[in-house]
Amino acid sequence: MKDLIKPGFLGAYRLKLNPFFPMEKRVLEEGVWEQHLATYISHLVEPGFSCVDVGANAGFHTIAMAHYV
Repeated sequence: MKDLIKPGFLGAYRLKLNPFFPMEKRVLEEGVWEQHLATYISHLVEPGFSCVDVGANAGFHTIAMAHYV
């Protein structure tokens, strides 16, 4: 199966995702990975912050932090 494109991640980004990876499949289906952390990041991170995503796997939280910075 081909990779699929998820448009509009965080309202602004297109992601190329492989539906054979559970994490990426969930983002394709639900539009987000770990909603509780995505919400926390949106409330915590502000423009001008420096952020580090230690242990980033697919980078969904990295993208979210970059979006809000």
